[in-house]
Amino acid sequence: MPDKPVKPGDSWNTADSSTLKTATMTQTTITNSINKLEGIETIDGVECAKILKDGTGTFIMSLQTQGMDISIRGPFTRTSECLVAVKEGQLVSQTSSMKVTGNLDIASMGMTMPITIQIKDGTTIK
Repeated sequence: MPDKPVKPGDSWNTADSSTLKTATMTQTTITNSINKLEGIETIDGVECAKILKDGTGTFIMSLQTQGMDISIRGPFTRTSECLVAVKEGQLVSQTSSMKVTGNLDIASMGMTMPITIQIKDGTTIK
């Protein structure tokens, strides 16, 4: 969220990183985004801020499968649309699309190959 009040049409920049870990995988994304308050909409009787995000960054994943260490690394682009309840300050819904273009490395086999990953997701809070 912006660090000062904004009105429809205003933009602000954010930088963020996140790491997801499981027993066999670690995934890190480092993101720089331009966010824009597109407007205010009423969704199911709730006044919501519509926020559009365009981001770029770095995607890093290390995993182990079938006894092999595999890593994927590369730049990505992401677009998102978020609806946030104005009074409550809570996320109502979010959709995003992310495209990673990078390399997949299997060090034990001396293999490196180009890879493209397309991720689309959506979340609705009820």
